[in-house]
Amino acid sequence: MEPSELLAYLQNGINEFVEGSSGNYISMRGALSPSSVGLRLFEPPLIGVAAANDPLFEEMLDEKAVGKQMLKPSDWLDGAQSVVSYFLPMSERVRQSNLEGDLASTEWFHARIEGQMFIMRLGDQVARLLKAAGYDAVCPACHPNMKATFHDENPSAAYHSNWSERHIAYICGLGTFSLTRGIITEKGAAGRLGSVVTTAALPVTERPYSGIDDYCIKCGACIDRCPVNAISLETGKDNYACHNALLESKKVYQVGNMNTQELWDLIQSLRFTIATNAISMILDLPRIVFDTLVDRIF
Repeated sequence: MEPSELLAYLQNGINEFVEGSSGNYISMRGALSPSSVGLRLFEPPLIGVAAANDPLFEEMLDEKAVGKQMLKPSDWLDGAQSVVSYFLPMSERVRQSNLEGDLASTEWFHARIEGQMFIMRLGDQVARLLKAAGYDAVCPACHPNMKATFHDENPSAAYHSNWSERHIAYICGLGTFSLTRGIITEKGAAGRLGSVVTTAALPVTERPYSGIDDYCIKCGACIDRCPVNAISLETGKDNYACHNALLESKKVYQVGNMNTQELWDLIQSLRFTIATNAISMILDLPRIVFDTLVDRIF
């Protein structure tokens, strides 16, 4: 398979997985509220590729970038030739749900928690596709050597990892950094990132930028939108303030914090959905099994 054909094969496989996987939709069992059942998390992704020996991977070891803890592609996989990065934009419904209020919406929480689980499943799927084509591949986020920590003593640089998906996306031509230190892509900044390292030599995506923040015009819109004032033109994002705000939001959506009446109301609101699903399951049974169940019940 030619490199361009292999890339097309990968792109098709990724798009099919995002469109068809149940992990991209919120199930009744995992929904934080009845209205979240069936919520789609992500739209079709952007995909970029960088050569494993791109000089920028070496530059990421600088403390002003990621730091010495950053592993290079060859540290994850012997014979690494390429790195594939993908950005999954959050669905329109997820984005619109988070426009109002001081706390993250339930839809946004789903995209963050179940969304990250889906990103890791996608990484595993991409590795499987490459292995099926005869190449080796590894998803760093799924690997036991992946490390990510939060340091209270240094709020300005609180998060550290040995494989920064944001920096990988930048190297792979998907976007540049913003005041919030997130990645701005051609499909915006609201989304999740993932990547895979492979021995396949894939066509490299040309970076349509030269600076680390070329796509950020410093308009201040993110400053005005941040409910906890964690962003400024002078210092960028305060990770500590943002982290604490997310912890507070998380408490609101824990079922364990519901009182008995709230929990009862949630169960009652789901009764019709549960009954409908049960009927659907019964109708899908083979007739002989259905007849046996009826005989035993009645």
